[in-house]
Amino acid sequence: MINIISFPDFGCGGLFCTLFNKTTIEWNNNFPNTLMNYEHNGLKIGANYMNNWKYEDRDWLEAIDNCKRKFPGKFCGTHIPLNNLKDLSMFDKKVQICTETLSSKLILWLRAHNLIYLPKHSIDNVVKQKQFAKDFMDMTIKPFNGAINIELSNYLFDVKYRKNIHQSNNLPFDKNVFNTWKNKNAYIFNLQKSNVAFNVFYQNIQNI
Repeated sequence: MINIISFPDFGCGGLFCTLFNKTTIEWNNNFPNTLMNYEHNGLKIGANYMNNWKYEDRDWLEAIDNCKRKFPGKFCGTHIPLNNLKDLSMFDKKVQICTETLSSKLILWLRAHNLIYLPKHSIDNVVKQKQFAKDFMDMTIKPFNGAINIELSNYLFDVKYRKNIHQSNNLPFDKNVFNTWKNKNAYIFNLQKSNVAFNVFYQNIQNI
């Protein structure tokens, strides 16, 4: 059996998989200050919010078989919300990273802004920023019955909430891993540093 964790684009999937699977820190060379591990990408099959989470059954079953063979007992990541998957009977533990709060949506935006828009600033990206801000505002990932549901902003900002998630669900936690990631991604936790990104986000969602 394997475990599944669903997280939205820019939903800190690398961090969660590193913590839950007790793997060593490995940084992603393509996206600075993000964590990379093979389990994190195990169940990603190209489906995302831009195509309404559509996927081919054959691709999904093939990804599951690969994860069973390579990562038995591990958490494997996907961008598809659990309620959009047809059959979850082959998974042991199930985790849903939720984005019901405005703070969670803002975290997605801040990560997209810092990982994509700032490094490649252009007129085209400015247009995309406006659309993505609205997309993230609309991206409400809700709790899934039978899963361990984790609200993204609560997990990152609230120590007691984070501790309870790990203790009550017997999920591994490495304080050094979390703090190292947090220090590398200080813009998420430092409002002053992210002031410009905040303003862009709010300007683009205020007419929704």
